[in-house]
Order: sequence, then structure tokens, then C-alpha cells
Amino acid sequence: MYSIKSGSSQYRAVYDPLKMDISSVYGKTDGFYYSVEPNVSELANSLKNVLESNKVNVQNVSEPTHYVLNYGKDITKYYKKIVVGGAIDIDTRGVLNLTAWYNDQMHHAMPMSLLLMHTALLQNIAKGGSISMTNAPLPELQSGYTFEVWTGTSLLLMFLYGWSSIPFSYLASFIFSRGNAGFAAIVGFCAAAGVGAASTFKAILFASNISEKVRNDLKIATWFLRLFPTFSLGTGFSNLFVITYSNAICESMPPEDLEQTCKSPLTLPGSAFYKCCKELCGSNCIKFNSSLTWEEKACGRDLLFLFIDGFIYFGIVLLLETKALAMLIRLFKSRMQRVKRPTISQMRQESTIEDSEVLQEEHRIRHLTATQRGSGGEALVVSELTKVFKNFYAVKHLTFGIHQEECFGFLGVNGAGKTTTFRMLTGDCLPTEGNAFIQNSSLRTDLKKFQSYLGYCPQFDALIDRLTGREMLMLFGRLRGLFGNDLQDKVEKMIRLTDLTKHADKQTQFYSGGNKRKLSVALALIGTPPLILLDEPTAGVDPVSRRKIWKILAQARNNTGAAVLLTTHSMEESEALCNRLAIMVNGRFRCLGSIQQLKSKYGQGYTLIIKLRREDENNQETVNTIKSYVQSHLQGADLKDDHQGMLQYHVVNPSLTLSHLFKFMSHMKIQFQLEDYLISTTSLEQIFLTFARAQRVSGE
Repeated sequence: MYSIKSGSSQYRAVYDPLKMDISSVYGKTDGFYYSVEPNVSELANSLKNVLESNKVNVQNVSEPTHYVLNYGKDITKYYKKIVVGGAIDIDTRGVLNLTAWYNDQMHHAMPMSLLLMHTALLQNIAKGGSISMTNAPLPELQSGYTFEVWTGTSLLLMFLYGWSSIPFSYLASFIFSRGNAGFAAIVGFCAAAGVGAASTFKAILFASNISEKVRNDLKIATWFLRLFPTFSLGTGFSNLFVITYSNAICESMPPEDLEQTCKSPLTLPGSAFYKCCKELCGSNCIKFNSSLTWEEKACGRDLLFLFIDGFIYFGIVLLLETKALAMLIRLFKSRMQRVKRPTISQMRQESTIEDSEVLQEEHRIRHLTATQRGSGGEALVVSELTKVFKNFYAVKHLTFGIHQEECFGFLGVNGAGKTTTFRMLTGDCLPTEGNAFIQNSSLRTDLKKFQSYLGYCPQFDALIDRLTGREMLMLFGRLRGLFGNDLQDKVEKMIRLTDLTKHADKQTQFYSGGNKRKLSVALALIGTPPLILLDEPTAGVDPVSRRKIWKILAQARNNTGAAVLLTTHSMEESEALCNRLAIMVNGRFRCLGSIQQLKSKYGQGYTLIIKLRREDENNQETVNTIKSYVQSHLQGADLKDDHQGMLQYHVVNPSLTLSHLFKFMSHMKIQFQLEDYLISTTSLEQIFLTFARAQRVSGE
């Protein structure tokens, strides 16, 4: 049964008299009295004696208001202990003033305070006198009747609302990046859809002056609105109230009163209880209605939709969490790309000039994946990894491998594809094409196992503000499968390694930027994963903390033997940590090798920068003349950049001395009236900037 029916009954409430005795009602309490006039000292003593005789711990105070305010600092004690007080004073006209203080949080405090004050007055006049007071409530003569209450239906509505609203709220959380904004939006939406829309629709449908077309349109709209759990809950409870009220009309009157009403000649067809008189109403009598039927004014439709909504929203959440939806979208897009191959081939593709080391690495990985299963002994193998966003390649056929215990660095400006590559490797977004392997696990076919081999430090700290650093490490350690003493030991070791001993028990919201990055690195390292991904681990960190993080990473790599994949903007960081380095431009590697290899290959010769006068910057004829002169008179000069009146050359000529180059530029400055020039040896930073200038303007 989904309903509980209680029979109609009449009752009268009679309460026993209560004696207004403060000690028996409230027990031992605190109180006070105030009097500074010598003329009323006897009355003050009488008040004190009366309070003490009623088990009141009484104090003589110098000022009542200050005493009460000070007592109220402990609000719990104030509500429970102090009940009454009294003040006796004589004003300037010689009139005696008696003030009865009482605690308004206690129902009987006021009459008791007045009783005690009058008792003190009586005893001051007649020794040994007393006054007693009793509260005898009037008997409750009102009749009350119970009627049918759909308790089961209400519980079922609430249960099914919970079943459908929890996945609905979880699904809505994907839309918002901030928790407080998401919470406010969900509460507002539920209020609008549940209370607002349901009430508005009911009011319009009950109106008698609307057209049949509008009524039918609203009925159709309610079917779609029932996809939102709060609307179904609102309409369900509204219908439940109407049915309950309708069923209760005849039961709201005792049987004997109803019988008298039905026999009365005043009971006409239009009266309220006419339809309850079976001998009068005939076929028009009120019929008992169930709340679980499929009728429009019942709750059956709303209950069914709440049940179905739960399955729908849980299914969508599972599709999102398991990446199945993203895989379906990717499969659909790949089908579309095959259909629209000419359009895809026309996408903007930047220059893909690569050096021999990049081509050699691609050949090595292709051979490895063709001849061996999985990563073939490498810490990570990436094969033809590609990500397409609308009309451009964010990552374009990236192929490389990371050796065991190696630190491999990505160097590139924003928009080069570094973070997109990391997002694909961590499973945050699925690649358009290509694959990656760690041991025998594939990024595409075995994502969960692939992720279990990774430790990840994101570009922006992903810390829970309310947890301490130690609690964060314990949480991630358990997720890594650590437990017991092993977990405790690893957490303590990681705290010492990252120099967070003093801050381990602070909430992370109070960490400095440097300590947050150190904790993020520690979270990536805990559990000793075989591959650690670090996305700009020292971004926004001061130089001292930056070097501490470098030291932490070097020690961790030596202690655990893990391989590291690192992205950075810093040349200094690359030189300090990386065994091999790749400069990434427009989603592809432009060069690859050790720091020394890159310097040897691209750092030979000199960098020459020529700055034209302001009036010559936009004079293309002058610019072309200078370019032609340099090309014809300076052997080995290769133009790398030309913008805003600046010409940058890389001069590679073993027979060219530095003195000859300065002599040449001094003569050229006079001849072409140059504003300035710069000659320097080629650094790693200049190598990076040379490649980075080819980067398209976009955010990563």
C-alpha cells in the first residue's frame, strides 16, 4: 500500500496544572539582584533570601545590564542557566522602583520573576509570608479529525526525485568551472522549474477562460518539461495535494455530524457536503481517487518520468565519465573526414621543415612499433599522434620515444601544442589519429591501464583547498594503491623530499605559489609511476623555488628511475633537467636532440641583427637593397627574420673572423645609415626564438 489511512476521530486535550516553582521547573539556576540605596537594604535582602530559597545561585551586581551582557558571551549557558533577576532603586522623586528581570527564551520565566519579586515584597512586610502560583491551561475544546494521508506516495516522489536529480546535478557540474557558480545556478534553475514553472502551468490549466488550443499546447509542453526532475516533483506534489483534499472532504466531519447534515433540509445540491450524502447525491457522489493512476490529476505520470529521467541522466554521466561519448563523437568525425577528404586536405598547414634528427627518430619509432609489441622497452612510445580542432592541426603526426630514466623536454611557445599533447597522453581529450604506448598498454584501447602508469603535474595546480598537503598526498597515495605503513612512509618521504615539512599540515589554500607547485610535483611522484608528466612545473614560481623544484625532480629521477616528460618555456630549465630536447612549433617537432647537439648543429657561427632607421622601416626598396648587399658581400649569411625594421641573420662561415664581421658592419652602417646593429654568438635561446617565429598566432 502506498497510502496510510487513519479513521476520523474527535479529541479533546486536557493538560495538568503546572505549579510556578522555579526550582522544580528549571532546577538549579543562576540569578542576580541589584540595589545601591541603603534605605531599601532590607527589601534587597528579602529578594536575595527568596531567590536562594528557590535554589537560585544569586549574585549582588553593580550594574545589571553589564552583568547580563557579560554572562551572554557564553550563549549556551545564557539560554540554559540564567532565568530571573531583580533590581531595586529609588528615583529622584523618592519613588520606589522594582524591576523584575527574566530570560525570554524560557516560557515561564516572566511569571516566575514577578512571583519572586512580589514574594520579596510580602516577606519584607510580613515575615514568613509566601505566595504560590499555578498555571492551569484551559481545556482544548476544538475537535480535530484525521483523514487519508498519502505518506507512501510522498516518500516515493522524494525517493525517485533523489534518483533522478543526483545524476542531473552531476551532469550540470560539467558546465561550470567554479563550484559556487554551479551551485547557485542549479538552485535557481530548480526553483524556477520546480516551483515557478509547475505552479504557473497548474494555475493556467485550472483557469476556465483559456482556449482549448492553449490548454492542449500546455499539456504537450508538460511532457517535455517532465524531463527536468524538479518540474515532475512540483507537479506531482501539486496533484497529490488536490487528490488528498478531494478525498478528505467527506471525512473531515465526524460520522454523526455528517448524518445530521444529510438529514437537514438545508443541505441543498450546491452545499459543500451534499456530494457526501449517498442517499441524496446518487451518481454524483464524491468518489475515492488513487494518487498512482495515469490520470492527468494524479501522480502516476510524474513518478514514471522521474524513474526514466534517472536512467537517462545516469546513462549520459556514464558516457561522459568513461569517455564513450567522446569516442562516439570522434568516430563520427572520422567518418565525416573520410567523406569530406578534399575539404580536410585543404586545411591550413604550416611549413613542416624538419631536421635529420626528427626524421631519424620518426623512422626509429615506426620500425619499433612495426617489429615489437607495445613500447618495446621504451618508457613511452608516441606514434603519429594527431589532434585536429576544426580547421587546424593542434598536434600534427607527432612521433617520438622516451628512453627509460630519461628526461625528455618539450620547448615551445603558447600554442605550439605542448599542453594539447599532454591532454591526449593523460586521457583528458582523445586524439584524432595516432596512438601511444607504455609497456603493453595502449592509449586508445586500454586507457585506464595506460593512465595507471602516469604521474601528472598539470599546468595549473589541481589542489583541494580544504585539504592539507599531507591529506592530499594520502589521498593520491591511496589512489595509487598504497596503504598502511607503506603509505605513511612514502608520504613522509615525499614531504621531506619536497621540503614541505613545515607546511604539511596546513590547508593548501594557504600555500604560497612555490609550495603549491612543489606539492603538485609531489602528487605526480607519489607511488613511483614509471612515467611522470610535468606541464610547466615551475610556471609562476620565484627563482629560489624554481631551483628547489629542479633539485626535487633530479633526486626523484635518480631515486625511482622514472622517465620524465617535461614542457617548459625556460632555456635554463631545459639545460638543467633534460637529457634530450625537442623544439615544438605548430604541433610538430622542428628539431630534436641533446642540448649539446642542438648547440653544435644550430649554434655555429654568429647572430647578426640589423636595425634600420625609423624612416626606412616601411621603405621596401631600401630594405631589399640592404638584403641584397648582405647576401652578395657576406658569405654564409642566412636571413632568419624580417619584421618592423629588424633583420636577423645567422652567419655560418668558418673562415669569417669576428673582426672582419665588425669591420664589414661598420662600413655598412655608414653606407646605409643604419640605426644600430648587434653581433653575438648563437645561444640556445636564440635557436629557440628562431624556430618559434614560425609559430602561428593561437592559444594552445
